[in-house]
Parts: sequence; C-alpha cells; structure tokens
Amino acid sequence: MGSVNPEKIDEILLNPDTIIKLATSLKEEKQKRKLLEQKVIDDTPKVLFTDAVAGSDTSIHVGDLAKFICQNGVKIGRGRLFAWMRENGYLVKDGSNIPTQRSIENGWMEIKESVVETKNGTLVKDVLSVIDTGISNIDRQVKDFDERRKELKRQDITEYWQTVIGKIPVKKYVIKSKQ
Repeated sequence: MGSVNPEKIDEILLNPDTIIKLATSLKEEKQKRKLLEQKVIDDTPKVLFTDAVAGSDTSIHVGDLAKFICQNGVKIGRGRLFAWMRENGYLVKDGSNIPTQRSIENGWMEIKESVVETKNGTLVKDVLSVIDTGISNIDRQVKDFDERRKELKRQDITEYWQTVIGKIPVKKYVIKSKQ
C-alpha cells in the first residue's frame, strides 16, 4: 500500500467510503496471496520433477514417466503407457518396446544399455528412456487423450440412460383431492 501522506490520512478519517475501499482492497490482496501460496505448494512436486529432468542431460524410464503423469491427474500405469505409446506412434507396433524412427529423430526417446548381474553372469539389456522433450510431449498428449476418453464415456453413459429411460413405460397417475 505504501506510505500515506497527511491528506490521505484526513480522507481516511473523514470519509468512511475510503476506509471501506482500503479494507476491501486489503482483503482481496490477502485472498490472492493465499491462493498463490497454495498454488506454489500444490505445484512443488511437479516443479521439482521438471527441474530435475530438464536440468540434466539424462532421461527417465517409462515407469517413472507413468508415475509423473499419474501425479498430474491421469491414472495410467507403466503397461498402459507402453500400450498408449505403441498406439500413438512413439513405439513400433510389434509389441516390443523399440521407439519409432520419428521418436528418435525428434529427440523424444533413446535406447540405453543397462548392465544387469545375474547368477548366470552379466547381462546387457536395452532400456527405453524418455528424454525431457519427449516427457512434456507425451504428458500433454496423454492428458488430451484422457480428456477425450472421459468425454466419450460421458456421452456413452448419457446415451445409454436415454435409451433405458425411453423404454420405461410411463403411467400417468391422477391424484384425487379430498373434498
């Protein structure tokens, strides 16, 4: 609000409308601040994750991406995310977890080698990882897909109940009044 000069003090003391305006303004500012502080608290996990991924040259596994997408409100697990990525051209459709040429060229995914020690010796496995540009792209598209899916489900339910209700015979009852 800043400093108040003597003329403003006189106006505040002599005019009740000025006091009301100041109190209302103060109340609105406090409400805005409270909402922004809550938003900071709500967004902290997302910001930390995004900073960690964007601030590094590394990538994340698909399972971790599924967890991130779940934190953002879309219920999807690792297996369903793999299936979605196959259906939407991020992975080849033969059931393997190999990225398409487009996914690699766009810098969305990469294959990393991982060394695993087993009782039979050392095994080198190829592991699919999603790069930060792919993370934001897939996250956005999965959210859009989920919204479309929910809307179609709402429409299906509405159509179903409209047909069910249309089949119910309606009897008209006459209410007789006592006189």
